[in-house]
Amino acid sequence: VFSSTMQVASMIKLSTNRAITNHPHYEDKKLRDTTFKIYQMYGRISVEDYYQTLKEIGTTHIVVENGICYSNDGPVPFCDTKSILDRSNGHLSIDRSLDDMAYAKFNEKMDSQLPERFCLAVQHQGSVNGGLPLFRRVFQNRTFRIYELR
Repeated sequence: VFSSTMQVASMIKLSTNRAITNHPHYEDKKLRDTTFKIYQMYGRISVEDYYQTLKEIGTTHIVVENGICYSNDGPVPFCDTKSILDRSNGHLSIDRSLDDMAYAKFNEKMDSQLPERFCLAVQHQGSVNGGLPLFRRVFQNRTFRIYELR
């Protein structure tokens, strides 16, 4: 069962007919909530917490898009996937008194207390309680990394 962005999930379903956890053509509140949880792979969440979230929704594999994980701001500052997640998770403070193109900055003290972005942390995860790492990379190319949940 694959979890990824909606675009990639729909390609997986179309080309492999594998089970997916979210799809852009089916929408309801439960699916929107599930999609938000899946997109946390680009947010600041611990490897352990994200693992638990994925287990709850039945995921066996995740697809991380390097273009999202390693990107900086998109064409409009603070409108990329990571910034949207940071705002939604309360990790980005917004100062509306500044003009719209320069309205947000991380609180440096808060930033240092947050976990690393999952998509980066999963690459160098350690083991939990001396056991195996929670995620095992099973595929990688310039565009994607696929991890299996253990």
